Amino acid sequence: MASIQLANVTKAFEKNDVIKDLNLSIADGNITIFVGPSGC
Repeated sequence: MASIQLANVTKAFEKNDVIKDLNLSIADGNITIFVGPSGC
């Protein structure tokens, strides 16, 4: 089956790290939702 894996993901805006070294595995059949501060 399929899966999604993120390894060592970092996101920064200028000098501000908003995500640092994210490691995430989403197994087949799971639903994952990311919601920001504005609800988007």
